[in-house]
This record gives sequence, structure tokens and C-alpha cells, in this order.
Amino acid sequence: VFALLCVAAAGAAADFPGKDWTESAPEAESLDAARLAAAVRYLEEHSGRDKATQLAIVRNGRLVWAGPKIDAVHGVWSMTKSFTASAVLLLRDDPAQAERNLPQIAEGLNMSLEDLREQVEAAKNLPRFQPIVVKP
Repeated sequence: VFALLCVAAAGAAADFPGKDWTESAPEAESLDAARLAAAVRYLEEHSGRDKATQLAIVRNGRLVWAGPKIDAVHGVWSMTKSFTASAVLLLRDDPAQAERNLPQIAEGLNMSLEDLREQVEAAKNLPRFQPIVVKP
């Protein structure tokens, strides 16, 4: 499993990672540690050969759970489109975070700052995310 779950909490201050993520306990980020552990167990039981070894869960820009192989390198090919779209929608939903971190995000996405600003602006007309709840 290769996944990165970014969950923004309304009104919560968020860190944007530099070289490394800031780590935090789930409870410090308003997450129920038992429910998080149950969700990870569910992924372990229903995933392919890598299970959740490459799973990283981030809340408010802080790493709250990491599998032992989160630094594994993979070719992402067409995943860049999905990642860029997700980043744009998250930035649309958190303008303050976008304003603080847009240059670093544009660089990380290998985009010009102007193109990223244009995509975030265009995304304002798209529907908002609906939470997805997984019950183990």
C-alpha cells in the first residue's frame, strides 16, 4: 500500500514539512488513537503484499502514523495527476495554508507558481470534499 492521507481540520494550525515531517501523537491532533489503530489494522488485513508498511497518515501537517517502509521509492507515472489534483483541492479548502506554502508546493509539483495559483483559483468552482468514513 502506498498512500498518504492528508486530513485538514478546520481552524487547526498546520505544519508544512521541510525535509522531514513533524511527528505528533494522534491524540494531540484530535484523533482517536484506538480508531486510527483499527483503521490501520483493517488496511493490513485487506491490502496486498506490502500491507500498510508504506502508509503514512498526516493530520494538520504532522505525521501521526508511519509504516516502517514509508521512505520506499516508487515510480509514480500517472499518479502525479491525481496527486496534483488532490493538492489543488486541499489548497482551495485552506487558503491560509495555500498562501504560506504555495511556492514550496509548486516546486514540489514541478509547476510554475502562476500555474498552481491558476489551478487553485479554477478549483473554487468545484464541489467540496465529502468525508469518507471507514468502519472496521
